Amino acid sequence: MQRSSRLRSLPFIYTRILLIDEQSTQILSTLAQGPWYQTIKVVQSPESELGQAYATLKSLFDQTRKIYSQRAQFLSAKELNIQESEHRATIRITNLATFVSAVFGGGTIGFYELNDHFIETFTPDGTPMSKEAGDLFLSLKTQMFLSAVTQEEQERTKEDILEDFFPAVLGDLLQSRHPATPLADSEREFLEASQNRRDFLMREANDLDSIRKCGL
Repeated sequence: MQRSSRLRSLPFIYTRILLIDEQSTQILSTLAQGPWYQTIKVVQSPESELGQAYATLKSLFDQTRKIYSQRAQFLSAKELNIQESEHRATIRITNLATFVSAVFGGGTIGFYELNDHFIETFTPDGTPMSKEAGDLFLSLKTQMFLSAVTQEEQERTKEDILEDFFPAVLGDLLQSRHPATPLADSEREFLEASQNRRDFLMREANDLDSIRKCGL
């Protein structure tokens, strides 16, 4: 069956799922093509040919995503009542494209929101978080802490900031993703590394150079 015929035969919401799946894949493919500095150049240079193409794609992607939610940057398969595993996977890919494009291009999504949605975005339903995702999450949390403590008008204590990014319930959050199975080795390693990183950041909060090296 041709794609156009398939789209016409599906309910409205699923035709949009197929569309946003294609757009999400194109965004991720574009952002993964070259070294990070070249990717940043494409994203942040809308006057260039590649930059214009990416800006157009990102605009179409944002418009399609807003069909599902006008306010939320990250979509929820549960709130959308999407049960099929393949369509739930598309929602996660959409959120992944939202996440990665925000990291490269800045915009309206702040560190706290990225932190809150990382696990569900980088970990499929019912599976443990991988070591690669854990390493990335730990690096991201370090950069988030660094950004927070260097804000000119920061009124919160470093203890409060660390509790936001390294909460005591982090293990429970991981376990909730696959309640029928125990934490994987990769997740236990992540939790141990997170505690060590929190302790380091508490000690070295005034040594920004050391924190930057740690977060690379």
